[in-house]
Amino acid sequence: MPHRKTVLDAIGDPTNKGFFHGFMRRRVAERVLLEMEGDGVFVVLVGRLRVFLSYEGKEFTLFFLEPGDIFSLHSGAMIEARKPSELLFADMATFEKTLEAYPSLAPTVIGILGRTLRSTIEIIEGLMFSDLRHRIIHVLVDRAEGHGRRTADGLVLDVDLNTEDVANMVGATRQSASAVLNQLIRAGCLCRLSRTQWLVPDVAALRRQGMPARNVALSGI
Repeated sequence: MPHRKTVLDAIGDPTNKGFFHGFMRRRVAERVLLEMEGDGVFVVLVGRLRVFLSYEGKEFTLFFLEPGDIFSLHSGAMIEARKPSELLFADMATFEKTLEAYPSLAPTVIGILGRTLRSTIEIIEGLMFSDLRHRIIHVLVDRAEGHGRRTADGLVLDVDLNTEDVANMVGATRQSASAVLNQLIRAGCLCRLSRTQWLVPDVAALRRQGMPARNVALSGI
């Protein structure tokens, strides 16, 4: 499985040692909303954060940020620390100067920011064109391929993802998401190891569960 490249990998090169010069360190306790004034970007050093939208008491999770991810405060989305987290923050002027000083890192930074945008677009496409079952399978396959830990039994999702998180990521109620997850468990495509940990025995088999019937038929030709 390809390594998920982050900015922390890039700055491991001694020539990029000063990349974070001028960034401010910030610690955020678990379940606390991130509040920062002004525009800028931050890099996640430690922890895990949830980026979400909230309207009239309803929440919709866009994606999670892991160590090495970069995110812009321009988005207007809300950000919650799901684990005790440590960040490095820079205003836009500082960030622009940093990229000018380290131009070789620009493709990595742009790629990471593009990954979050792609995740958001995929969510919108799923809400518009896919049913609930397909959206949940997409989330599970994406997490398995991006964060799964390979074991003799399959890929373990060490991403602290409970049923409510899955529901919030696909625009469904917890009960509806739970029903689909239980269907996948009964089909042998998913195993629940704990409240927040899952095992995917066969990613390809799980992906096929989300295909339209006509595609499943064609796959056997």
